[in-house]
Amino acid sequence: MSLVRFARPAGVGLMLMLMLGTTARAESLATLPIVMDLLPETDVYVDILDAANEVILLDAAEPLDVYGPSGLYLGPVLPGERFFPTDGNGAYRFDIPRILNFLDLEVPGRTGGRVWSPDWRFDAGTFRKRAALSTSVHALVDGGADGADAVVTWKLDGFAGFVFRLASDDRGLPGAEGRSVPFVGQVYDATLPIYLEPPQKARRNPIEPSLGPVDVDAAYGTCEGLALGAESMTLTFESNVRGTAHIVCDLDGNGIFDVVGGSDFQVLRPVTQGVNAIVWDGTTAFGESLPEGSYVCQVLLTVGEHHFVAYDVETSYPGFRYFESLADGTFRGLPAFWDDGAVQGNDLPMPNGAPSLATSGPFGLFPGRYEDPADPLANARAWGSFVDGGKGNEAWLDTFTWIDGVWSAPFALEVFDGVADVDADDLTDAAERCRYGTDPLLPDTDGDGLRDGREARGTGTDPVNPDTDGDCVLDGAEVFVNYAPVDSDGDGLIDPLDGDDDGDGIATRLESCGELDGGLLDGDLAGNDNLDGDGYTNRVDRDSDGDGYTDQREGVGDRDGDGNPDFLDADTVGLAGADLGYAYYAGGCDQSRSTGSRGGYAVASILLALAHRRRR
Repeated sequence: MSLVRFARPAGVGLMLMLMLGTTARAESLATLPIVMDLLPETDVYVDILDAANEVILLDAAEPLDVYGPSGLYLGPVLPGERFFPTDGNGAYRFDIPRILNFLDLEVPGRTGGRVWSPDWRFDAGTFRKRAALSTSVHALVDGGADGADAVVTWKLDGFAGFVFRLASDDRGLPGAEGRSVPFVGQVYDATLPIYLEPPQKARRNPIEPSLGPVDVDAAYGTCEGLALGAESMTLTFESNVRGTAHIVCDLDGNGIFDVVGGSDFQVLRPVTQGVNAIVWDGTTAFGESLPEGSYVCQVLLTVGEHHFVAYDVETSYPGFRYFESLADGTFRGLPAFWDDGAVQGNDLPMPNGAPSLATSGPFGLFPGRYEDPADPLANARAWGSFVDGGKGNEAWLDTFTWIDGVWSAPFALEVFDGVADVDADDLTDAAERCRYGTDPLLPDTDGDGLRDGREARGTGTDPVNPDTDGDCVLDGAEVFVNYAPVDSDGDGLIDPLDGDDDGDGIATRLESCGELDGGLLDGDLAGNDNLDGDGYTNRVDRDSDGDGYTDQREGVGDRDGDGNPDFLDADTVGLAGADLGYAYYAGGCDQSRSTGSRGGYAVASILLALAHRRRR
């Protein structure tokens, strides 16, 4: 028979009695008179292992709603009523509608713990020692695979708070990486069942963990390592168990991998059976990150990891200890780990006058034998002095352990800043070194008038080549409208990437630089990038010499042999007149239109010029 009783005896206040009656020992291992209320946020579960032959007996101050293992609502159960578990084997949930001062739950004939909650919430109404909880509670933890489990026992001695919680899971507070933290709006969802006696359903058959080699994929461009803020790394390894991975980097270089942080750095991640690929950016959920440097890191794989997260518990004195509850009824000591660095400044001296321990140290605090007394400075996790305040006040104190664990081989990790931009060119120093080959100290590495970041992530030009398309015009000169990429000929290719900016069939390099077949043009045409003076440079002027004929029609030939290509020669045929007057057309001159005299040429020139202008 399983019984949990919250009762208020006359003149004592609310009493929590964990007991079984006269014919069986109590679930709590003792009858404990404790002034305490059970808060409605607590969901109480009862395990049913043989639904066909078991019942649940309820005695409470009022009816309770009950839900089956499938989540099916099974209706209210009246005080004194026998409830038949019609939803099969599993955990039946009893909702606590409001603060209760009386609750009995029994499963007649049980031989172990049946009553549990993942998150016990109490209101003791005082900080004093008379309300302290001194008993053992038990968490059912994952044994590494389906069908495997283990039991972690917390032996509490002097555990006191006004309104407080007993909760646990396998990773601790989100983002805290196993550390204690102030309340500051922290949300915590407990997941591991906390029993009032070692659970009857426990198999106690955890799997010994094994961990394959850790493959580290940490690279950014051509640089090996983790670029903080820019790239994540991936740790790949094979595990034979489901568990928790501690990724620990030895920041102080002392060769000790500290799982409680301290001078080292760690993050916790879930692990599944088989191949795991853990993607990590080098930071925690709180925004902390690995500092730049070269480190040696390891992965610790644990089975049955258990984090006891105590919220708003002002005192644990002389303290609590961790044990594994074994199948033969004995207990094996487990080391307790914690790091109270973020809350230690609020610590108050314990009743013995000493401050509490800020950390367990990298190897944990061992509990001694189950029968040994708790010692707050030697074998137990202790703090506070049965008064308001202290480091447990409005704080989450995380204490963790595990059933078994194995370390990987060490691996090297280079960490560098992936977001710094010393030269303020909108390109990070890491990107300049590892991806683009630019100078992180020069905002315009190639001196073309465009910042490195603008070229790398805006125009698409080459930040280490001042003339990406090789057209003899600097990239910065071709991107000239509010630094917006310009596409002069509308062909979908911006000018700094287009070898023929105006699409006239004549390469921009020839139009702008006067280079033809490797040689410069002769005379005044060399270097003259606006030959006809119309305000448009030759590279975006389809009629560079202003003779009325497009550059594409005239071509790069030199019909009069004066050393200048026809598209830059208004007197293509060498008659000391304009091509407009000579009816120039691609392929030669129309001799039939020539009058054969200078006067006739002049008249024809005027007429043809007028005709040409009308056509334009």
